[in-house]
Amino acid sequence: MSTAVSMTESDAHTLADFFNNSGCPPRVEKFAGPALSLPQEYREIGLNGKLCVEYLQLDSTNGGAPDANEGGPPNKNHVVFLVPFKKSLEVERDNEKPVEIFSARRSMDLTHEDGAMKAIDKNRLENPYDGMAMGSDYYPGTLYIELLRYDGRSLACNKFLTFTNLKFTTLGAFVDFLVGEKLHQMLFLGYALTLSFTSLFFCLACNSMQSFIQLHSAGAVAGTDTNGETLEANITNVYDRNGDGKHKLIGRGKFLDYTHIIPVDIKGAYEPESSSA
Repeated sequence: MSTAVSMTESDAHTLADFFNNSGCPPRVEKFAGPALSLPQEYREIGLNGKLCVEYLQLDSTNGGAPDANEGGPPNKNHVVFLVPFKKSLEVERDNEKPVEIFSARRSMDLTHEDGAMKAIDKNRLENPYDGMAMGSDYYPGTLYIELLRYDGRSLACNKFLTFTNLKFTTLGAFVDFLVGEKLHQMLFLGYALTLSFTSLFFCLACNSMQSFIQLHSAGAVAGTDTNGETLEANITNVYDRNGDGKHKLIGRGKFLDYTHIIPVDIKGAYEPESSSA
């Protein structure tokens, strides 16, 4: 089963088609790929009721983009969700021993689906992207799900929060909620010309914050973590390897068909509208 959305022929090769169909091809790798093409056997995996938020270090040592400030305090983190499974699942591998997976990582990344991007018809883009250049003015993102061989803190994690009372009982239901809120249709603006990696952090933090707000508003997750901290209090920080944070405002990011919810109590955490990335 897939959560891909049915589209008409007139919708083909638009950004909406990319986000909901053509940009979500069947997974070639068993362990990582677009969330919308998650195989049914993985969609049925039970979750244990926890939602973990990780602030990952991005540098050349862990496969991420090099930090412009590598060697000193980082300029950005990759803010992702990790959902532990109720029980582990054994996954077969071609010509190799099976491996056991314990959790899944949800991340919003610059898309890897280059072939699908090239098929987007530049003459059929939705407003305001019909007047912008893909690759320089904006770059489509993709919601990814990666299966992990552990269920705790990642080695590249600088800050780790655990929220309880996650109401979704399966990985598929968790993905469906995010897609239903249209949080998977995100664009990074000015990537090639003006989007610094610091601004990229802002956009990634924005997606995680908006996803959490929607989850909490729906009564689907606790508002404070197991240590009494809130995501709102931490999302405006970039954390180093010692877990120390420095303050950063959140960029508002851009979505194709989703309106930001910015509660009054965290309105000051966001950059002004005019400077959003």
